[in-house]
Amino acid sequence: MVKLVVKVVLFIALLWGVNHAASYFVPYFWGNDGWAAKYKYFQKNADQYNVLFFGSSQTYRQIDPSVFDNQLERLGVKSYNFGYEATATPEVNYLYENLLDDKSVNLSKVNVVFMDLQPVRFLRSRNASSMRGRYHMSPANYAKALNLVINSHSSYSNRYNSILNYTRAFFDNQFNVRSFKDMTKFRQRYGQARKGFMKPLGENDNGFLPLNKDPQAKKRRNEFLNCEKWYIPYSEEMAIYSQDCGLIKGAPFDRELFFECRRLINLSKRKGIHLVFLIPPRSPYLNTTKVAEKLGEEHFISLVDPRKYPKFYKMNHCFDRGHLNQRGARAYTIALAKEARDVVIAANASRD
Repeated sequence: MVKLVVKVVLFIALLWGVNHAASYFVPYFWGNDGWAAKYKYFQKNADQYNVLFFGSSQTYRQIDPSVFDNQLERLGVKSYNFGYEATATPEVNYLYENLLDDKSVNLSKVNVVFMDLQPVRFLRSRNASSMRGRYHMSPANYAKALNLVINSHSSYSNRYNSILNYTRAFFDNQFNVRSFKDMTKFRQRYGQARKGFMKPLGENDNGFLPLNKDPQAKKRRNEFLNCEKWYIPYSEEMAIYSQDCGLIKGAPFDRELFFECRRLINLSKRKGIHLVFLIPPRSPYLNTTKVAEKLGEEHFISLVDPRKYPKFYKMNHCFDRGHLNQRGARAYTIALAKEARDVVIAANASRD
């Protein structure tokens, strides 16, 4: 019995050792091909940019750096979109924090970073053992994810299932031989950087790719059109409720999400970067408004309120329930540039 236990322990240790050793030969973003493509281009051109955008598809599909730069041309803005599909908390935090410490990237020109403000992602069982689900599950990021999930105001079943799924993702990252195989395959894809791999850069190599220019999103669009009568009013009602809820005394306040945002703000400040969180349209999360307000007006911009930005909830500006089309993306980027002008001016002044 003792020999069996020893063999099991040695086998587990071997798996951990193989995965741990392999991780030294791949970059920290090895599980996110889309973000990797953007990094590959950015690394070679980093000294050209002074504004970066981070987040999920609501950044990737909705913020056009060429439009943003044109609106703030007199301020000398040159921006780059690092957003990618489903890259939300805690994954986006992990990528951003590692980029700040990345010695191979020149961030000396970067003054401002804008990042989607989203609650912690509740990892689903079908994604727990996927490459995207586990590559960023280092011990530190796993602990952060659990802390955010446990202290969220979601239902007990949501939290319980997400804890199990993050735990599964963590152990797969540390001990499953698939991680070694995935790292090996990623090195090949990243090194070859074929056209398909680099697709997330978009037409202008600035990281923006609107949904209506992506053939893979056609099915999503058709589903939305078939449910138009339900999707439009639902999003608008939820957005208004979210805005109002944030002002109600006693409304839920996600303390751990707030502390995580403050931590990232402080890390950015040490690098001379001003971090601003965005609440984009069509993203009515009840607990983000209150967190944003407690961060202070210099650290958040909200463009979610239909009473102020009604066009973002109209059919001719949206692609699906949660995203804008190219026309909507242009309007959103222009509105964001107007709201961001003072932030950029202040950041430029602090650098001088």
